[in-house]
Amino acid sequence: MSIRATLIPKGFLLYTASSGKERTRASDNPRDCAVSFPYSKGCHFCTRCAMVDETCKNCPPPLVEVSPGHKVKMLEVCGRKRRERGGEGMRETLLEIKDLKKIYPLRLSGRGWFGKKERMCAVDHLSMTIEKGETYGLVGESGCGKSTTGRAIVGLSPADSGSILYEGKDLCKMKEREMRSLRGELQMVFQNSLSALNPRLRIGEILEEILKIHGVTEKAKRKEQVLAMLEKVGLSEEHFFRFPHELSGGQVQRLGIAGALLTHPKLIVCDEPVSALDVSIQAQILNMLMRLKMELGLSLLFISHDIGVIRFISDRIGVMYLGTSCEETSTETLFEHPLHPYTKTLLAAIPDPYIQGED
Repeated sequence: MSIRATLIPKGFLLYTASSGKERTRASDNPRDCAVSFPYSKGCHFCTRCAMVDETCKNCPPPLVEVSPGHKVKMLEVCGRKRRERGGEGMRETLLEIKDLKKIYPLRLSGRGWFGKKERMCAVDHLSMTIEKGETYGLVGESGCGKSTTGRAIVGLSPADSGSILYEGKDLCKMKEREMRSLRGELQMVFQNSLSALNPRLRIGEILEEILKIHGVTEKAKRKEQVLAMLEKVGLSEEHFFRFPHELSGGQVQRLGIAGALLTHPKLIVCDEPVSALDVSIQAQILNMLMRLKMELGLSLLFISHDIGVIRFISDRIGVMYLGTSCEETSTETLFEHPLHPYTKTLLAAIPDPYIQGED
């Protein structure tokens, strides 16, 4: 039996198990693919999986380590005899997320203030670990909870339950004053960095404000550090006096990275930093991030829906679906031996320009 994925418009994928029969075609209407809260009691992927049975619908699969460093959330795999672990060295964990959950309230039109309240679970019992000095790629389709996870880590969207352990400290239980002391160590680069910049201030003033907040009081010292950082990210002294709207898309992203690096962070959450850039500028930004990671000893959480970008930059990859992690392993293992059907769907849907599709 061969495994296939049907690539259809608007990125809606249908996992099918085919044995020579005609492929099943999924709807391209978003309403047909929408999933409301609460989800299925069992596996979140059961509504789109051809291998589903009654057990999948009622029993939630645990995230099981089937081999050293390879985790998958799938009942069929969990039932197999797992390989014995051996020869794996101790790894130093920087960040560990356990059973993270984030729920947003929804206001539906036409129901008024006294109508039934709805809610949407953006992140549902997510668990993952990020090790020191590694790039962890978080991939999944739009709306699966990737950005919410990143925002929860840096404290922009506080979690409703679960824990985020940073060097052994639970960020979810910290008070604002305690969290403020860690702001410099946990930074974020946004998809649209221009929206995070004050259009009334020049670039130098924006970056100096970051240092001022973090205790650098001498103006001459702030300017010196800002100019050095601009050079490190590929910008010049000329950009120090420009306004944000005078920069190109690639320069704005370099500026966002420079702002994140000014506080000497240990972990940077990169929320789709290259998705709005053309291919050549994407390559420049990715190469720069890899260089800075090696020079400064950074750890990166790289969020993207682009499989090619994730494969290029990541050491390990976590696959998200409907707010939870369904597979986590090294980059090489994920692309050579994927186990979860959703992971296989994502990989099979990558367009290949050298292979003609079926009519």
